[in-house]
Amino acid sequence: MYNNTPSNFFNGKIDEVRFWSVARSQAEIVANMNTSLNPSTANLVSYYNFNEGITNGTNTGLTTLYDQTATLNNGTLNNFSLSGSTSNWVESYAMVVPSTTAATSKYSLGFTANWTAPTIGTTEKYYLDVATDAAFTSLVSGYSNKDVGTATSYAVNTGITASTTYYYRVRSEKASVTGTGGYSNTSTVTTNPTETLVANAASDRTSTSFTANWSAPAIHNITNYTLDVSTNNTFTAPITGSPFTVAGLSQNITGLTPNTNYYYRVRVTGYNNSNTITASTFAPFAAISTSASNACLNTTSPVVTFTGS
Repeated sequence: MYNNTPSNFFNGKIDEVRFWSVARSQAEIVANMNTSLNPSTANLVSYYNFNEGITNGTNTGLTTLYDQTATLNNGTLNNFSLSGSTSNWVESYAMVVPSTTAATSKYSLGFTANWTAPTIGTTEKYYLDVATDAAFTSLVSGYSNKDVGTATSYAVNTGITASTTYYYRVRSEKASVTGTGGYSNTSTVTTNPTETLVANAASDRTSTSFTANWSAPAIHNITNYTLDVSTNNTFTAPITGSPFTVAGLSQNITGLTPNTNYYYRVRVTGYNNSNTITASTFAPFAAISTSASNACLNTTSPVVTFTGS
C-alpha cells in the first residue's frame, strides 16, 4: 500500500483465511492448516473458507466473501471478472490432504506405508515419497512422487536396507487441479535387523537323491532362493549344478553317490545365510534273485543270487 492505494497485487490463489485474537504457535498452525475449523473455535475472530460460487463458472454478482464466525466481517471482491478460469471462484485443492498412519508389516527389507483418505474432496490417486531423511532430500530410488493408485497402503520393498530409519509422506492428486495437493504429515519407520534364513531337514532320501527344504521368512519379497549343495560343510566342494536357483521352498537333488554325507544351505541377497543341513544318502540296496524252482528236489537247495545295486 502507498497512500492507502494498492501498489502491488497478489498474483495467485487463496483459500482458508483465518484471523485470530491471539498469536498462534507453529505447532497449532501446522495441526490445523489442512483441516476446516469450527467457526466458534476460541479466539477465532474471522474465518473465510472461500466456499462460494461455481468453479470456473459464471459468478456475476457473487462478490461477497462470507465470514463464517459470528463476527460477520464479510469481505467484498473488487475488480474480479467472475467468469472463466481466472479472476473468479476457482477449484481449490488446499484442504484435500491425506494423513499418514503407522507403518505395518515391517521386516528387514521393507514395510507397508499406510494413510487415511482426506476428509473432504476427491482423490483420483496418491503420490508417495520415501526418504532416509525428514526433509526428503535423500529419496529412496523409485519412491520420489511414486504413483501408487487409489489404495491407502503400499508395500515398500525395493531399495530398502536393514536397521535403517525411513520417512514417508503422501499427497492426493486430481487431474483438474494437478500438482496442487498438499503433503500429508510424515511417518517414520525403522526396519528390522538383517534376518537369517532357515533351512529344514532333508526329506525323500534315497541312495542317490534327497529333497532339500527350507522356510520362507514371515514377511518377505523373495522371488528366488540360491541353494548351495556340497560334499563338505565349508561349501568349497559343490556338486554338479550347485548353486541352484529355486523359486519355491524345496529342491530335489539327484545323481548323488550312495552312503555319502552332503551339506546344503540357502542364500538370498540382503539376508544372512541359513543354517547348514547335513543330508546323508543311503547305502546301496541289495537285489535278491532266486531260481525258478518252486521246491527243492532230491535235497538240492535253491539257487539264491545277491546283486548289489
